[in-house]
Amino acid sequence: MMLIQRMKREILSVNFIATLQKKIPNKTLLTNKLVDILMIEKDAIYRRLRGDVPFTFAEVAILSQQLGISLDELLGIHSDKKLPFHLQITDYEYPSETDYIMYDNYNQVLDVFIHHPPFIVSETWNTIPFPLCYNYPLLTQFYIYKWAYQTYNYVPLKRFEETTVEEKLIQLGQKNSQLLSLATETHYIFSDNLFSALVKDLKFLSNLRLVSRESLQGIYAELDSLMNYLEECARRGEYKETGNKLYFYISELDIQTHYSLLAANNNYICMLRTLVMGYAATTDSSIYPTMNNWFTALKRLSTHISVSGEKERIQYFKQQREIIDKLKE
Repeated sequence: MMLIQRMKREILSVNFIATLQKKIPNKTLLTNKLVDILMIEKDAIYRRLRGDVPFTFAEVAILSQQLGISLDELLGIHSDKKLPFHLQITDYEYPSETDYIMYDNYNQVLDVFIHHPPFIVSETWNTIPFPLCYNYPLLTQFYIYKWAYQTYNYVPLKRFEETTVEEKLIQLGQKNSQLLSLATETHYIFSDNLFSALVKDLKFLSNLRLVSRESLQGIYAELDSLMNYLEECARRGEYKETGNKLYFYISELDIQTHYSLLAANNNYICMLRTLVMGYAATTDSSIYPTMNNWFTALKRLSTHISVSGEKERIQYFKQQREIIDKLKE
């Protein structure tokens, strides 16, 4: 397995170098261009072009943006009809080193986006935003438990309290949350029953005695804290930690799944949530306008509750608190 993973990385590295050479055939011009963009010594560029040292993920992202290289070119896909979404199956309970590398690479891309403003994040959510959950240990544990419950199909059924969460995964998740809060603007469209699915899951598993009463009380306390945080951010119209703009909208239409659109200086990532915590993602720029048009249309049919819309904001969070209060019954 490790050999296969290494071969895949080597193939991507070869494709990337070949694409660079195709973009700028003259070796001297290519070297000088890469030195100017990456601001590193020529010897370091030579080693990368020879394949002695791999380009870092952040370097690939910067060069792809500056030279107009698409993910299709890196994967060797040339047909105009193929617009691939990449689905990565991550083991959240027992992450491998490859899983950690993948997560860290994503954080590196976000860091690149932050340094190429404006960085705009647009997301729809029909459940609690996962990046925020990493700041709440029991919520993180529950979503990983649910993922493992459905992935491994444990027999006999495993209890929530038996689920382990790697500290390194939490740190990467919290770093992800921190980086997202540094976006120039963030637009969240929430469903009107944001907490309903989670509460329903918890009640069901509690009735099966797979989640203890003590754990349920702990999760309730974290949900209450998260609710206070979201309401305060909505009242201010910004992230409490960074002061960056944060806009909340409540959808009048049903939100079937989570969509995430990231845009920075003509660089794009479009993601669809799948398998509880997973994502299918693409960096194909031709997909972004369609998904952004869909997001904009949904936003027009939603109620804005950031800063203004105080009556609607108070009513919305009152409704969500009534939902989580069911955990105390």
